[in-house]
This record gives sequence, structure tokens and C-alpha cells, in this order.
Amino acid sequence: MPMHHPDEAMLVDYVSGALPEALSLVIVTHLALCPACRAESVRLEAIGGAMLENGPTTAIDTDSRSRALAAIERAGPDVPPPGAVRSVEPAVSAQVPILPQPLRSYLGGEPGDLAWRWRGSLSEAPIGLPGGFNARLMKIKRGAAMPRHGHHGMEYTLVLAGGFSDAQGHYLRGDLAVADPANEHKPVAYPDE
Repeated sequence: MPMHHPDEAMLVDYVSGALPEALSLVIVTHLALCPACRAESVRLEAIGGAMLENGPTTAIDTDSRSRALAAIERAGPDVPPPGAVRSVEPAVSAQVPILPQPLRSYLGGEPGDLAWRWRGSLSEAPIGLPGGFNARLMKIKRGAAMPRHGHHGMEYTLVLAGGFSDAQGHYLRGDLAVADPANEHKPVAYPDE
């Protein structure tokens, strides 16, 4: 069970569709690994749905309604809108994949299918995301320490396997570490994985 979670404001932004695609991918992958946050997101969606049901309504003209319904029909079934990352399928088999859904589907394969670049004790596989976000999968050798570093923007690290520690805490599979530009840290991978 993960111990480090997105804050409630981030979950509210996620369920309302206000997060950029990159952050939605991080959150939905965390939800696949975290039953507590998955339950909280369902609760928040129910609150949002109740607010929409009980909120004020606005009449639309017949042409607008017809165009909207025609666009929905053209899209066909099971076609999510561009940028939508919503599917959460928790692992149910004894053979748990390293990349949980929906990340595995988003990337179109397993870690071995990606283009990895090795840099000493670190290897990286870039993930192409829209919106100017820099994202990558990272593998750090067992017990290796990363150089002390800071960030020019926000950094969101979701642990998919193994774990690491830094001055902020200890992080295992499913944990979300968030660092802002004021944070300087030196992550150290756990020696066992």
C-alpha cells in the first residue's frame, strides 16, 4: 500500500479533467497502484456529479444540441477524447507487471520495448508527452546514489518497482514523490531491486 499520495487538490483537478495529460498519466498510474486514492477519486467524482446534477442549467438551441450529438455519434464507442487518460485497471493476477495499466497501454509495451539510454548507474527511456512536459522512465542500479540536484520546475516521481530514499522520505512501489524548485535532494536506490 503506497504511503505517499497526491494531495486532495491534485485529485480534484484530476477527476474534474483540469490536469494536463502528463500529470493525468502520473495520477491514473498511481491510482492503479493505490486502492485508497482510487476510492477517494470515486468519492470526488460522485461529489462532482452531484454538483452538476443539482447546479443551474442553461438551455441550448436545437442546432447546437444536434451538432453535439452528431459529433458524439461520429466518435463511436470507446473512443476517449484527445488527451483523456482515465482507465484504471488494478492488477488482479499473481504475475504483476512492472508497468501497471494504463501506463503500459499508453507506452504501447513493456520496459524492454523502449529505447533506453545508459548513463553510468542510471538508464532513461524518454516518454513523448504533449504540453512541453519532460517525462521519462528511469532505472537506477541497486544501491546507487544520484548526484545531489534541484529542479527548475516541479518534479513528480512515481515508483513503479523497487524504491529509493532521500531527505524527504522513503518511497516504494506506488508512492508519489513531489519536489518543487526549493527542494534539493540526493535519491538513493534501495539495494535489493
